[in-house]
Amino acid sequence: MFVHLHGHTYWSLLDGAAPPKQLFQRAVALGMPGIAVTDHGAMYGTAECYMLAQRISRETGKDFRFIPGVEVYVAPRSRFDKD
Repeated sequence: MFVHLHGHTYWSLLDGAAPPKQLFQRAVALGMPGIAVTDHGAMYGTAECYMLAQRISRETGKDFRFIPGVEVYVAPRSRFDKD
């Protein structure tokens, strides 16, 4: 069993253009029991993805899990300090 743990949607600030509905439908079609969404620097799509996963679970009769996450970068001092 495989679950993708590094997915990006159109909510991602730096990359990713996948609509969550299509991304989740593809995961279901591939037999995945869930998927993680780790958009760059944003968690704006969390509510949409959670509700979508709940709807998929109801429609398919199988538990489909949404794993929320975020991909961030941490600067030790300032983003302007290039050391």
